[in-house]
Amino acid sequence: ARLHDDADLLGRTSVVPTRFGDAQLPDRAAAVIAIGVLGHLDAAERVKLWHYVATSLRPGAPAEIGLVAPRRPTTIPGVRVGEQRVGQHLVEGWSSTVPLDERSIAWTQRFRIADANGLTLREASATVAWRCDGIDDLRAEIAPHGLALTEHDGCVVVRRREG
Repeated sequence: ARLHDDADLLGRTSVVPTRFGDAQLPDRAAAVIAIGVLGHLDAAERVKLWHYVATSLRPGAPAEIGLVAPRRPTTIPGVRVGEQRVGQHLVEGWSSTVPLDERSIAWTQRFRIADANGLTLREASATVAWRCDGIDDLRAEIAPHGLALTEHDGCVVVRRREG
């Protein structure tokens, strides 16, 4: 969504509507940005990501990875995560989670559109499996690929190890 606000970046960035495992990636990249994505990737896609970062980014180039809470499976009852008035309507976003196993949750996102009187006009929801990752989990996962991370503003920056 932020690409739309930067005409230069918008003209140089591709968003491909496919799963990461099926994406045709360029041979070289200046950076990788994966905000709110890592938990969606299966084991094979995660290996593909770390291999790509290790082999396709120049030394020192960043891969910015957003780690989304929760870092461990937990039950989160429906909580409103955002609301926005659009004309006479209120658009709300709700989120809830239920643990699936020791590393994953079922994450449900629900969206509601209400009229000026609060009457629900439309609702939609989607539930996905999400792998919960903490900093130490990620550090252990990337190490075999010759990568290291630093924490930065709620994200981690992954780069090839020096030397």
